[in-house]
Amino acid sequence: MKKFLTTALFVLIGLTIFPQTQAYLTISVKAGNIPLEGVTVTYTCNWVSNLGNWSSWNSGLTDVNGELITPTGENLNNVTVEVTNVPWALQQLYGNTFYPAQHTFASLTQHEIIEFNTEQTSPIINILQPNSGNISISSGSSVPFEVDVTVGGGFSIDTVVFYLDGQLMPAIISSGSIYVPQTAWVPSTLDFYQNHTLVVSSTSSNMAVSTEDIIFYLDCSGTNCPNQLPVISWISPVPTTVNQSGGLVPLDIILSIVDFDGSVLSAKINIDGSSNNLLPGSNNTY
Repeated sequence: MKKFLTTALFVLIGLTIFPQTQAYLTISVKAGNIPLEGVTVTYTCNWVSNLGNWSSWNSGLTDVNGELITPTGENLNNVTVEVTNVPWALQQLYGNTFYPAQHTFASLTQHEIIEFNTEQTSPIINILQPNSGNISISSGSSVPFEVDVTVGGGFSIDTVVFYLDGQLMPAIISSGSIYVPQTAWVPSTLDFYQNHTLVVSSTSSNMAVSTEDIIFYLDCSGTNCPNQLPVISWISPVPTTVNQSGGLVPLDIILSIVDFDGSVLSAKINIDGSSNNLLPGSNNTY
């Protein structure tokens, strides 16, 4: 009797450890807020075992709510969903171009809700400030960041965030569709005379994500500007690997050193731990 109970328990545990995963789609097709009935949606997948109620090629018509609910399936890989036919009467009213053009899933393992719309449903980001690749501010001032973010299709903007050189800066609405950082960025001394990357990311209510970025150089104007370090450029020898096949001879080392907000008082080069003075030449060379 004990042996029978042990075997039965093992079987039940086996059924629990290996559940069958089933997935399906709820597909919505709209023109703005208007659901479109009778639109043909095609959804395909790779032919693998255990497709459930799917085949490798499937299609169906949207209902009065503009929706198509697919059958469930298992092992659904490389799933592609597209709008493939729109009744002529609907084309006359709303066109036949949808956003996005298709939805794809490398592996569909659960219920997913996806939407097609004749209006652009991804956020449109327009970076208003900075509006050029070079910004000049006075020391102690903040750099203005401002973006205009909108979305069509009857959707709304859920989130807008800034990333400055990879650092998150939460955004708030300034007015209308204009967003600014929640906390203004006041550059430190080391932030001047450098290139910076601003990335803006926005997510809409249909979970569509858009990003825009701009690279700008931060310059300083007015008084009390941080000292700008000299810019040093190697001129010769080029290449820096030198083969003196005819015997050891003196080697000229030439650099360009430019101080944009002052002058160079002296310059030195360190060779194998030994410091050597560089003599000034013409055109900022040493």
